[in-house]
Amino acid sequence: MIQLYIAVALSVVAVGAWVYALRQPASTPPSQLLGYHLVSFLVVWLIALLTPAHEMTFYKGAVLLGMLLAIIGLGLHDFDFLPSYVAHAFLVLTYTLYAYAFSSQTSGWPTPWALLLVAAAAAIYYWLYPTLHELWISVAIYALFIFLASWQALELAVQHPHAWIGWVALAGMLLAVAATLVEAQGRFVRYRPAWVSAALPLFFLAQLAIAWSIWG
Repeated sequence: MIQLYIAVALSVVAVGAWVYALRQPASTPPSQLLGYHLVSFLVVWLIALLTPAHEMTFYKGAVLLGMLLAIIGLGLHDFDFLPSYVAHAFLVLTYTLYAYAFSSQTSGWPTPWALLLVAAAAAIYYWLYPTLHELWISVAIYALFIFLASWQALELAVQHPHAWIGWVALAGMLLAVAATLVEAQGRFVRYRPAWVSAALPLFFLAQLAIAWSIWG
């Protein structure tokens, strides 16, 4: 039980650090804001690390590694050590590990609800496609891995309806999809460019939810 209390306390610290960063004045150096963000992500990683998961060792290990890769990729990109496409390559590995983690707790045939994900993914890609130009293949590959992780999170929720592991994991992946969609519309369609600033907070909440899914 003490680990649960520690996880709750760390969650408060992570969210508090993020809110504190959001309340900083516009003159705050970007490196200082990035420091607050990285602290928040690292605290979320600690939440996942401290979670007891004796019967879900692979699940926990895959989530921890995926989350760590995401933190490294985003951190190096924001410090201008990596171009954007390399940071997204890190995220592809993250979503691949998440998909493996979620699928380790499922079995059997796919749920018919997965067709909704297919329809939504197709509609979003159809909306973005005219503005993708030479990046259409790269975006399609990136979207495929997000779809696979989201699909497996949906399977987890459907096959374990009375456990919160699946629902929290699904909520995390939906937040990750929302973060990606907000970023993509700002970069390609430019429907609401100002919304891009919401992408990183949404991604942070996604990682927090997925970290808590390990509690099962």
